[in-house]
Amino acid sequence: MAAPTWTPEDEEHDDLDRAEKLLLERFLFSDPVLLDGTGRALGTPLRALQGTLEPWLRMITGLPVIIGQADPPCTDLERLYLPLAAPEPPQRIDALLYRTLSLVQLGFWQHGLLDSHATLKALYKDWVLRSCWHLLAARWILAEYGREFPGIAKDLEHMRGQEKGSQLRVNLTPVPWDGLPRAFLPLYQGLCWMPENQRSSRSTGPAAKAVATIESVDSAATLRLSLLGQARVLRETFKARGLGPPPLPWFVGIIRPEWILRELEDDPAHTNAWMKGPAPLQSLLARTGRKAPFQPEAPQERRGFRARLKARLTRKKEDLPDVGSMPAYGVLRDEAHAKAKVVDSGPPGLPSYPGDLEGFRYDEWDSEQGCWRLDLVHVSEPPAPGGSLSGYTDLAKAHAAEILQIKRRFEALRTEERWVGGLPEGPEIDIDRAILARTDILAGQTPDPRVYRQFIRRPEPLCVMTLVDLSGSTQGRVLHAQQRALVLFAEGLRSLSLAHAFYGFNGERAAEVNMWRLKDFDESYEEEVLRRMGNLRAQGATRLGAILRHATHRLRLRPEGKRLLILISDGRPEDRDGYRGERGVADSAMAVQEAARVGIHVHCISLDKDPSAAAEYLKPVFGAGRFLVVPKVEQLAMRLPELFVSLV
Repeated sequence: MAAPTWTPEDEEHDDLDRAEKLLLERFLFSDPVLLDGTGRALGTPLRALQGTLEPWLRMITGLPVIIGQADPPCTDLERLYLPLAAPEPPQRIDALLYRTLSLVQLGFWQHGLLDSHATLKALYKDWVLRSCWHLLAARWILAEYGREFPGIAKDLEHMRGQEKGSQLRVNLTPVPWDGLPRAFLPLYQGLCWMPENQRSSRSTGPAAKAVATIESVDSAATLRLSLLGQARVLRETFKARGLGPPPLPWFVGIIRPEWILRELEDDPAHTNAWMKGPAPLQSLLARTGRKAPFQPEAPQERRGFRARLKARLTRKKEDLPDVGSMPAYGVLRDEAHAKAKVVDSGPPGLPSYPGDLEGFRYDEWDSEQGCWRLDLVHVSEPPAPGGSLSGYTDLAKAHAAEILQIKRRFEALRTEERWVGGLPEGPEIDIDRAILARTDILAGQTPDPRVYRQFIRRPEPLCVMTLVDLSGSTQGRVLHAQQRALVLFAEGLRSLSLAHAFYGFNGERAAEVNMWRLKDFDESYEEEVLRRMGNLRAQGATRLGAILRHATHRLRLRPEGKRLLILISDGRPEDRDGYRGERGVADSAMAVQEAARVGIHVHCISLDKDPSAAAEYLKPVFGAGRFLVVPKVEQLAMRLPELFVSLV
């Protein structure tokens, strides 16, 4: 027997409504338990605090803060990336912990500590230097926020004295306090919690001197001049003693110079900065109000990581720098060579489409390169060519008995029994709505009181899109079977009066992918539509990922609560410009996942003579239980309606 969901004393309440309210209160106001992928309990989730954290950070820093998710915390000077959840267990102090680690990252941004190209390159090349610089900068940033906002100074000081969030890490690897070199200890005193046996009343040595120097700095401009120098002194000291990088407390996060270097290398202000003269001259000219002889172009607006990556991957060949001008160190050099190779070689025979051409552009996942090829695929949506009206009507007359049988089965779907949630009152609690209410409460917002559900008999709004593979491989028996199945299925759907659409798809290469409109959602079964649906033509290949993404885009615009996408195909995803094998399967699987994330159910009917061989590529793409293999094409006409009934 399962454990009760309330304590025995609740049973003593004579008033059932009062007992139900107590049960709901306990659920809404209890601390949530969040588990990561390994089942390990975590602390307060970011989503519970984000509603109040973002506006608070914008008020304090004046920056357009947009929060993303990453662990450890970091920034690319465009977004602030924070962990999914605080360390366990959930506590009220987690809100202060998130504020503290956010201020550390935003301090780099607000005070311009990562604006110097030379500083970024130095930190990128030297891990020890980066850790020393980071610890000194984080100390000054928190102290500066405390001086600027005395109201939060005590909170920041209190947080730095808490053990929670002070776990040491080298990248993602935890490091124990025991055995930590004594030369590192002054860097943590006053910055974070330390064990009693590691604390020292008197600190000496290079680290203590560097900390004292940074703490005496009274402006960000002075800090930028002295911070890198002090970090280099520590780096040489640790190098002489054979020490590696000092570990970082969890709440100070990490810095990623490579994210920003990509942007600065395209910034003409940094490229031409030497023409303005040395820094002392620039400072003198600024104080006197005079201008330097040369003024480079205004700095470009900062772009996010996706925009910078897109700009790099979509550059034309003639715009690429030669190999001699590429970075000569580490990962940046390797990436520059790889990107040049990808853009230079490109898919054979891939034309470039002008931006004003009608159609849609979609990204594509390249599993071989391990990256997104942005705006690679062009999908157009022309109306399918029409044919003779008898192509549809003759099939409908020849299969009148089967159509009548299908209509009777579909009629039974008009009324269904199901649970409906999100109601202001009802016999049971809607757990999903209650969770949303709990989230709103933690975010400081008024919860939606509609947290009940009840059992009713009412059809749920539904829309269906059917995609038919019209690639060259379907020519002959397969195409005729698809034609027959399409007519029978359409006649059955007409009896339901629900929104539905039919499209065919094929293509030649990434720049020529077609999704032929047979019948759109808003079109009725007029003569033009019947001519299109009775005249299927096969040619080209199958670039499945782009087709699924475009179908997802169309279905997302529909108002119905339930959206179903049925795909009929006869083989693997394959196109003529390298889109085949593992690459085609991986991209199609990614497109199916994208559809699932927005609530679109995708199901495939595969016309394959060998079910076991078909399952080898269908399961990675659609997932177990989301595909049906029909080895005999003659069975498709009846299996398609059967599948629809089972899905609905």
